[in-house]
Amino acid sequence: MQKIGIVAKKTGLSPRTLRFWEEANILKSVRAENGYRYYDEENIARINQIMILRSLELPLSEIEKILVSRDLIVTISILKRHLENIRKQGGLLLNLSVVLDRVIGILLSSQKQDILFSTMEQFQPQLYKDDSILNSASRDGEIKMEKNKGFRIVNLPKMIVAAIAFSGENPEDACWEATKKLVEQYQLNQEPGYRNIGFGYNDTDGKYVYELWVTVPKNFFVPAPFTQKQYSGGLHAALSTSLADIMERWNELHELVIASEKYEPDYTDTRGAHCFEECLDEEGFFRKDAPLSERELDLLLPIRRLNEDSAVNEIIYLEEPEPVTIPNLKICGTYITQKANAKPWNKRVPWYALAQLLYQVGPGMNECLDRGSDTMTLVFGTAQEKKPFYLEMNAKVEKVFASVLLLKSMPFLPDGLIEMDLPKQRFIKFTAKSDPTRNGKNVLLKYNHLYELARIYAQNCIYELKAEYCIERDYRADGRIVDRIELYIPIVE
Repeated sequence: MQKIGIVAKKTGLSPRTLRFWEEANILKSVRAENGYRYYDEENIARINQIMILRSLELPLSEIEKILVSRDLIVTISILKRHLENIRKQGGLLLNLSVVLDRVIGILLSSQKQDILFSTMEQFQPQLYKDDSILNSASRDGEIKMEKNKGFRIVNLPKMIVAAIAFSGENPEDACWEATKKLVEQYQLNQEPGYRNIGFGYNDTDGKYVYELWVTVPKNFFVPAPFTQKQYSGGLHAALSTSLADIMERWNELHELVIASEKYEPDYTDTRGAHCFEECLDEEGFFRKDAPLSERELDLLLPIRRLNEDSAVNEIIYLEEPEPVTIPNLKICGTYITQKANAKPWNKRVPWYALAQLLYQVGPGMNECLDRGSDTMTLVFGTAQEKKPFYLEMNAKVEKVFASVLLLKSMPFLPDGLIEMDLPKQRFIKFTAKSDPTRNGKNVLLKYNHLYELARIYAQNCIYELKAEYCIERDYRADGRIVDRIELYIPIVE
């Protein structure tokens, strides 16, 4: 028998995920006298089976059907349907990639912008051939792509809330039960603009906590153990989900926002933004016999609009490049492979993925961190010319190592989290910082300024530069807003 926390650490899964699987009736635990959940060998094996099926990107609702039914026909039917969807999506992407490649080639050879649409017309039959998804879409009146591939924009208003938080075995359930009683007692859900919003986080001891808010009238007396809080509101990206798919949908929402050309995650917003979960149908959500697939939530990720004009020289200061020595450092992070043709200045670094891995470390994590709000990224790439990739306009980033600095080794490393020792090394340092008199305005510091400065500097550099990698560092004086960034290019000694 193994305790839920031990199983979570060994598998890299969160205790919350394991509890969801129990609610979906595909996993069972035994409660000991101390109240904690334990798993026997049979259910530990079941967890491994679920992880194998999840590696195929099967939704949890389909995994539930496979494991509960134990019927070969059901299993084959589900896998065939999943295979068909994957093939359709792959076929569409292949068609689009071929067409785009040809259109770009024609435009490059002709050097004429005005032939774009006439060129596209040539390829319409290929995009709408009989077996393509686009052709099916034209017949049915809508594109038959995966459900909710885009996100909505939600601007949350200012709110006064009654807040309660729990840790331990079932913090979400404890919050829901306590809040439900408060709402029913004072009929808060009958008030105009009523909302309930929850979010999880790790406290200063590394312990997972879930907090739930319900809106209350302005002059409402909030009874203990609830506390009154005010939230200033703000912009969020929203995606609907059920409890059955909540982990996958959170990851999908992060990916969609990161891929967006208009928005970016706003983890450092001064309003104290959180990744919220909002229940829009409390009656259906709390129905005891409701399966996880019918318990609906909205996921709300704090975002801000990308504004190219926000990063201008009037509010960003570039310091003179200088040779520096970085001492021996211990870092902890994860490798992230980049998409084809990613450039150093437009690569993707999903910090939420690193945060999720760090949260799995559990108690003792924070005492190992050296300013956990500051981050370091090792950037690896290839060049087409005989010079370091980070100095080329056509360079390609292959992978990055997103990390935080450590004071000492972590007590536990989940799968995907790696500790690394960086030896003492000489670099040329390029620095950009925001105007300290910005009066609370968030300034978007971008590394493209520093890469451009590095290219100019390298033209008359007296040092020989290493080509394999470079380093980016983000600093947050207040623990939230990035107010200083540094680019380090290594020197051959």
